[in-house]
Amino acid sequence: LAWFLDPLTGATLGKRFTGLRVSGVDGRPPSLRTRWRRTAIQTVGLWGATAALVLGSWEIAAVATLAGAVMLAGSLLALGPASRTLHDRLSGTGVRRM
Repeated sequence: LAWFLDPLTGATLGKRFTGLRVSGVDGRPPSLRTRWRRTAIQTVGLWGATAALVLGSWEIAAVATLAGAVMLAGSLLALGPASRTLHDRLSGTGVRRM
């Protein structure tokens, strides 16, 4: 549900509850394509893990684990002065209070 809500509406249920919304760097709502790109980057480790399970490949599992760890570590960037995670930096988006 969250995987579809965020790109289609710009906010998951948690974001709506806390008054947050995905926006472009300029503060305007991002395009649908940009929101899908953000979600794809954010969930790259999960998709890799799914592919590894389906295909039975430990190589894909290792790469997916590494990609997931990079995305998780990239979340720590939100604690910095720019307050933007790695997936937000790569997709040109941010999360703002509405």
